[in-house]
Amino acid sequence: NHYDRPNIVFAFSSGEPASPDTTCVLTLPMIETFESYPGDFSSIPTCWTKISQEYNQAYGSYYPVINGGSASDPNQSVMFMLMDSYSSYLVMPALDSNLTMQDVSMSFNFKSSQQNITHLVVGVMSDPTDTLTFVPVESVCREGSASSWESKEINFATYTGTGRYITFWFSKANS
Repeated sequence: NHYDRPNIVFAFSSGEPASPDTTCVLTLPMIETFESYPGDFSSIPTCWTKISQEYNQAYGSYYPVINGGSASDPNQSVMFMLMDSYSSYLVMPALDSNLTMQDVSMSFNFKSSQQNITHLVVGVMSDPTDTLTFVPVESVCREGSASSWESKEINFATYTGTGRYITFWFSKANS
């Protein structure tokens, strides 16, 4: 296989109460299943940011995209695909400032075609448009079967910066 395709589905929690929802501010608890996005391949959710150079002519979009699933796995998910030596970042909306990043944890399901090779790095950014502000927190990879979703959990207790944007970074260098 000449390209990698990790897919992720998210659920977040925190030890602190969620504040009232504000436009483009992430309040907790939050669950995102991507099931409401139309078509086989569509853009990312409103208020999320994507930084990418990997363009797919067939779908007319830069990765990552929302993958509409298949007959064998109908769940929609975020799909990263890198065929060249690029990097893609998927940045979530800013975490509510009433929450402490160190109290936040996130669980998600992950699937990849490459076992113990393809790494998706989860981190935090202070500026959702500047990749130089990315601070890695943890790296995940597929440990079992390529056909199975694996549950992953990230705890942000070790993060000491001031960023508010949870970010997923996939790079050809990580695979």
